[in-house]
Order: sequence, then structure tokens, then C-alpha cells
Amino acid sequence: MLRSPPLHRERRSNITDNELFEASFLKPDPLVGHSPKPEYYRKPKYEPITGEYEFTSSRVGVLQRNPPYDNINVYETNKFKISWMLYGDEGPLCTIIHGVPSNKLENVEMSLLMQGHCRILSIDMLGMGESSMPKMKNADNDWKWKQDIEYLIKIVFGDNIDGPLFNQESGPFKKVDKTIWVGKDWGGAHAILCSSVYPDLTAGLVLIDPIFGPSYPVSEIQAIGRMSMLNFMINKAVEDGSLPPENAYILKQMAIGSFDQTLVQILKTMVHKPKIWNRWSLADIKKTYIDADYERLNINEEDGSIDYANSLTMRLKEWNIDVLAERSAILAPNLLMPYHDKLNPEGVKYTDITADVLVVWGRNDNMMSPEAAWRLYDFLPNARVQIRFVKGAGHFADRDHPKEVVEMMFSWMKEYGGPTILADVFIGLKGVWKGDEKEYIENMRKIHYGTKTPL
Repeated sequence: MLRSPPLHRERRSNITDNELFEASFLKPDPLVGHSPKPEYYRKPKYEPITGEYEFTSSRVGVLQRNPPYDNINVYETNKFKISWMLYGDEGPLCTIIHGVPSNKLENVEMSLLMQGHCRILSIDMLGMGESSMPKMKNADNDWKWKQDIEYLIKIVFGDNIDGPLFNQESGPFKKVDKTIWVGKDWGGAHAILCSSVYPDLTAGLVLIDPIFGPSYPVSEIQAIGRMSMLNFMINKAVEDGSLPPENAYILKQMAIGSFDQTLVQILKTMVHKPKIWNRWSLADIKKTYIDADYERLNINEEDGSIDYANSLTMRLKEWNIDVLAERSAILAPNLLMPYHDKLNPEGVKYTDITADVLVVWGRNDNMMSPEAAWRLYDFLPNARVQIRFVKGAGHFADRDHPKEVVEMMFSWMKEYGGPTILADVFIGLKGVWKGDEKEYIENMRKIHYGTKTPL
């Protein structure tokens, strides 16, 4: 059986039982016990960092000029930008790929819990969030899941055209020879493909309520995909003269007028706790596709009069919605089913995945069945697979229970990588603590890392 090296930091082999006893036989303090205190863990030396990564694509697309946003002032290019954010400055690199319709901001809460123990790179997929919004020249092929591998690999490892984001000797951008791919929902497909196509660059694979094989199609996303036909029909009608150009915009607004409601309902379906989403948290996701600022003022430069935004003036961002529809339209179950040289040549070579795999699935996921998780044992015969279910969690398990999901990830990493796989001692984020944790953590740092102070 093929095996890749496990998650790794070298273990110390000279630790004695005497050391462990002396470090852990501590008197508890009831005044500081009985509730977890994450402040005992190391703090990153750097605040979270955001930026853009420009890459040269093998594909060609059409982008809008900024400003204005319209369908006329556009240009063709193969240079695109990926928006990213980075948390942490030590430990293994976890590259998180978000779900849909969403963006990198959905990973903030989990990243804040993880940042003292590892580095977390979150990106906006091409055509989502704040990344470039191209309409691809060959949409039927260029939006398939496998095409996203190109920039995911470039960002972390670089190639002979574009350098990597991680190119320093130390700190947040320290070079890596492997990453842990973390795929959520739609991003699960990308994480699976990266692990299959580039097993030597994969330290581990974490799938959180992933789309794979039999999980697709999903009706909510299929409905968005069908919107791609709308542009084709409207443009055709304008070209043949049956639809006046001035009416094309009005018709489009009428046809997609309920898009924001559809988007909100999709997002609310993805969680189990009803209070996860509210007007402000939804705005972080909606703003890619919809004006979300009711405080906006339109000031007439001639007479100084003011128009306040309302439901009729807060416009849908048609271009971005069109790109999402293009991305959704091409997706098909066979693209995520196992490869077959004759019957499914575009499928996934699951047998090439040899890294350790953790599957986390919300037990109350009502978008995709949690029972699908069990099939990953069969789909990944050359990988060591663990499956963990999260009670009281929906399709975005980490949004419902971020602490529990982070604990599962760290437990899995320590099981396969040893006690020093993380950048600091970790003894949980929840539950009842004894009251000796501060001294315990310091003592365990000395035993395992050779220092009582954080790295």
C-alpha cells in the first residue's frame, strides 16, 4: 500500500516518566479552574495579514475595469488576483478553501482559535469574494473544479512563472514543502483534487461537510447555475433586435430580483443554530453579490440634494452573479466520482490520495447526508481515514461548533504527527479545567519543546 509521510514534527525520544510526573503532579487552584482559558496558549507575534496574490493563468477571461462596473468597459486577460488572509506565524500550514456561495470570511472564527498553534491561509476562490471576477472564454471547461488547482498550488508553492506567497526563512511566510488542505463544502472538492494530483505536496487532508462523489448535485446551487442561460438569451435578443438594449438591464433585474433572498436562504440552510446568521454577519457574504450598505448616500453634485438608499436603489451586482452562475452551471456529479479511463476520464483519482485524512461532518446537515461520510473509507483505500460527526451542527459544522471542530483537527494532527506537531501545547478549548493549566502548559513546553515560554 502506498503511504505518504505522516504529519510531522520530530518527536523527542529521551523524555522520561519522571519528567512527565514532575511536570504534571500539580496542585490545582479552584479560583482559576473549571473553565478553559485560551489566553494561556501562545499568541502569534503578528496580527492577521491580508493581501492579494496575482498569478498568470493558463486560462483567459474577461474582467470589468474598476471603475465603472458595466458590461462594456471590460478587457481580456490571463492575469488574475486571489484575495487571501493569513493567521498565525508558527507550526504547520493549513490552507482552507471555503464553501459556496461564500468567501474567506467564513473561516475567521476558526482561524482565531487556531492561530497560536499553526498558520492558517484562507483564500477567496477565483470568481468569489474579493478575488478577480472573470467571465471565462471557455466557460464549459474553465470553471471545472480541477482548474482551481492551478492557483492553489501557485500561492503556496509557486511554479516556473509565478513565485509562491510563502518564500521567507521564518515568520508567517516561512517556506513549506507540504500543506494540510482543509476543504469545506464546495472547497472539499478542491482539497480532494489537490491531494490527488499533488500527493507529495500534501501533509494531510481535512474535509468539513465536503462535496464529493455522490454528494453532488445540490439543488440550491443547480438553480443558480441555470441562471447562466439568462445572459445568453438576453444577449441573443439584443443582438437580433427583439429586445431594446435599454430594456435588457430592467429585464435582468426583474429576472434575478429575488437572488438576495435565495442567497440568504441557502446560507441559513447550511447551519443548524438559528442565530449564526444575522443582518451584519450575512452582509459579509452578501456584499459580493448585493449592495449591503443602507447608510449609503447619493449626493447630487449640481444641487446638493441627497437620495438615501432603499430596496430599489440597492442594486444586485449582476457581473458577480453572472460569474457565480457560470461557475455553478458546469458542475456535474461525474467530475467528483472516481476516475475511469473509459467511462469517467474526468473523475478523481482517489487511489492517489495517500495522506492522512480527517472527515468532519455535521450530524444535523440537512443539505447533504452525513451518511455519505462513510463512503470515504471506501473511496480512499490508500489513505488513513478518520470520520468524526459533530452533534448539533449543520452543513457548516465549524460555524455551528468552531471549538469542537478545531479540537477534532488538533487531536487528529497530534495523533498522527506527535505531541509537538503544533506550535504550542494544546489541552482543549472547552470543558472543565483542573486549575493547574498555566503551570502545566509551561512545564509541558519545557519537556516537549525545550522552553517554558511560547515559541
